[in-house]
Amino acid sequence: MLISAEFLKNTIDTVKHVNELYNLYAIDSRTNVKSTDYLRLVCSGNLEKNIEFYCHPNPASDDSGIKGFYFSRADGSYEIALLSGLNFCWQRLVLCKEIFHVILDEDRTRHESVNQLLDDLSAQLILENGVRKQSDIPFQTEFMAEIAAMEFLFPYKERLFKVNNGAPDFAQIAEQYKVPKRYVEMYLSDSYMIPLKDFCLN
Repeated sequence: MLISAEFLKNTIDTVKHVNELYNLYAIDSRTNVKSTDYLRLVCSGNLEKNIEFYCHPNPASDDSGIKGFYFSRADGSYEIALLSGLNFCWQRLVLCKEIFHVILDEDRTRHESVNQLLDDLSAQLILENGVRKQSDIPFQTEFMAEIAAMEFLFPYKERLFKVNNGAPDFAQIAEQYKVPKRYVEMYLSDSYMIPLKDFCLN
């Protein structure tokens, strides 16, 4: 997926700001396991995001990418739901991702209708002169929320340290940061480390 460099920069800058606020709450902000409770406090107390959290009765499935979702209410508040059956690491990642959906939420990041979403999905299947066109901002937001969640839970500088110190033990790192091993492997790969370098290290 081709993404907007400006949107990516703004997303990383947002995570940096959230981390600054998070450090006001965390007793030991240097611990590897970031507190999702403190992240929720940042949202409600500092960013003034009114969010209702609940567990959805439908079980999460490995076959489905959907493990949680958020709703924007007409009154400006939000709902975040996690599907049931997620282990601790998945709960943390999915919760953080949906929280960053809320933090990044604005008119330009939303699909106005299901038809707009379907048009955006269809456009991703078309190549123009061998190049896939850049998706619309609402379509990119899903990926941006994931990038933001991983940057919060397992920051780029710490990922770089792991990569530069020999072959990473993905399972050990997943346990250390309490994030799914699948995402540790993805975000330590060159396909993620190289494109994100200039945005995360500035």
